[in-house]
Amino acid sequence: MWRGGRAFGSRKPRKHAKTAKRERAVARSVSRLSVISRVSRSKVLRIDATDKQIDALVAARELYGLTEEEIRIVEGKNRNENA
Repeated sequence: MWRGGRAFGSRKPRKHAKTAKRERAVARSVSRLSVISRVSRSKVLRIDATDKQIDALVAARELYGLTEEEIRIVEGKNRNENA
């Protein structure tokens, strides 16, 4: 069918204000999530690296059977300092 020189229904539908507002809100949320994801990934990598360091220290202490005082000496801590 033709209406006013154009096919009926060929006009591009307009977005309602609420729909456009929701789309902008979703876009902002997605943007925030991508930032959070990058930050979280960075934190996970740092935690993994720290875990590996801790595992290495624990393994070395168990391997050599060091006492707490010997550990403080190796780590360069004074006897009077708090751990």
